Amino acid sequence: MLRLCYKDYLAGRWLWLATSALLVLYIVQPIGSSVVIMALGAALVLANLMIPFIFEDKDKTEALYSSLPLTRAMIVRSRYLLGILLLAGSGLLIFGMSTAVGAIVQTPIYQTSLRPLRSLSAVAGLFLAGGLVITTYLPVYHRWGLGRANIFFAAGWLVVFAAAVGLERLVSVNLKLVDPLLTTEFIKDPGKGVIGWLEAMRSAAGTPLFMLAAGALLGILFLISIRLSVRLYEQRDF
Repeated sequence: MLRLCYKDYLAGRWLWLATSALLVLYIVQPIGSSVVIMALGAALVLANLMIPFIFEDKDKTEALYSSLPLTRAMIVRSRYLLGILLLAGSGLLIFGMSTAVGAIVQTPIYQTSLRPLRSLSAVAGLFLAGGLVITTYLPVYHRWGLGRANIFFAAGWLVVFAAAVGLERLVSVNLKLVDPLLTTEFIKDPGKGVIGWLEAMRSAAGTPLFMLAAGALLGILFLISIRLSVRLYEQRDF
């Protein structure tokens, strides 16, 4: 599987370097916010994962790989491994750069935007978000291929987001069952708000249990997604 990942690295390494440079440039900007940094990091994981798929779709090499002495399950698992490696690299870049910039530049505007990222809750949040992106995109890709997968993936998440916002408004504003989550303060910096929720859960459960639960949830998502992707990819015709 590592050889398949290396093949993808050779195809996308220069574009991966370019997207990493964009992320670094945003982190060092004084107007940066924690939510945009984390959202951009998760989005770039998906973009970088798609780069080898774009080359495969353009050159029509996916059918060739399927004809080699490789099982489709092995091809699928290599793509998940690539996603994990890209997610780890994105996390290392985000938290490494934010820590370095925060240690060097002590101005309030930098400290305000970067301080939320320097916590275990932020690490858990980024990996859960990135893992969710990977585990929801790859089954769709293995079922429909690049073009239709991108359309269905984007449309699906728009529906989920709209439904989540509508449900939150219903139970908090109309039914008044819980306190509103989408407050003015939250909308001003959603990243800080989400990290605050995670931090509250970490404080309530304790750091070891919180990290264990986050890791277990991520592992379950990947196991389910891999099994689904393998089944869908084995049924796909080229």
